[in-house]
Amino acid sequence: MVSSGARAERAPEHIPRLLKATYLTEGEKLFYESRPSRWIFLTGPAVFLILVAAINLILWKNVSGSPLAGIGWLPSIPSTFLLRVPYASNSWPVYLGIVLVLIGLLYLLARNFSWIRTVYVLTSTRVIRQTGIFSKDFDEIQLGQVRGVQVTATAFQRILGYGTLKLSAEALGPSAMANETWAGLPKPVKFQRLLESAQQALRNPYAMYGPPPAPPPAGYPPR
Repeated sequence: MVSSGARAERAPEHIPRLLKATYLTEGEKLFYESRPSRWIFLTGPAVFLILVAAINLILWKNVSGSPLAGIGWLPSIPSTFLLRVPYASNSWPVYLGIVLVLIGLLYLLARNFSWIRTVYVLTSTRVIRQTGIFSKDFDEIQLGQVRGVQVTATAFQRILGYGTLKLSAEALGPSAMANETWAGLPKPVKFQRLLESAQQALRNPYAMYGPPPAPPPAGYPPR
């Protein structure tokens, strides 16, 4: 039978999924880890691709001989600006559409790399920002050096479940953070509460983990 201590060590909230596992020190517990919200990175490319699709449909409808010419809900270009180029696979409207789609896909790919390379982490002793995909860089601050945490979120951001975290701290050492702004932090209020609880636990370990178990009575176990 697996002991309760072993189950606690293997609890999902203490197993890094995004943070490099070897960066945690012995006995350090993981309370929070997340990438930034997808919304702030992928909304722009998605809107761009939608606009590209709309532009392509309008262009292809207004070229001569286009199979889209009969679609009534697509806007028509005024006759003075009608595209007289015959619709064909090698006509410039088709080439322009392909180029715009490729630009949109590259934009989406670049923003996706920006999203996956950043990880925000809170442990029992540190606040950590991990950056990089293949090689990892770490910026950190000890919880005891954190001086203030402010969460801001618009109504739209609250609906989507993310916000901006402003962290002020004493910067000590080359890898320490100070006056950091984390944009797109998922569940920022939860992060703030966990950070405050972790700080209280540093000052009073019993606040989070409870008092240590009472010693066994004298003469235990019986002979």
